[in-house]
Amino acid sequence: MRKLILAICTLWLAAGLLSAGATTPQLNLARYHGKVVYRDFWASWGPPCRHSFPWMNAMQQKYGKQGLPIVAVNGEEQLAEKYNLLGMPSSFLISRKGRIIWRHKGFHNDARPDYEAKIRAALAKSDSSGVAK
Repeated sequence: MRKLILAICTLWLAAGLLSAGATTPQLNLARYHGKVVYRDFWASWGPPCRHSFPWMNAMQQKYGKQGLPIVAVNGEEQLAEKYNLLGMPSSFLISRKGRIIWRHKGFHNDARPDYEAKIRAALAKSDSSGVAK
């Protein structure tokens, strides 16, 4: 598990998801425009966060070729305040048009099928009409 956390942190830093030099960090999601994005704010101290990593890894493997990037962000205090997060993990599914279409707080193993169904539904919608492909 520690290796997975380190890999996610390394990927997050290498991808430049946070802009440097700002007083409050800003997420840079412009590179994902036109894609369905699963954005997850997590904290290393939270057991639900640690349980969500294998699931996110599986979703990335399963749906990555369909254009689903999963952006896992360590929920630093400044980011948590900026995005009004009520708990960790806090996850958002973002449409191809950049709108939040679903969110959830926490991670519950028994809800995995529901989480995945939301991802599949979002991926099935076209860019412009919202009609399934």
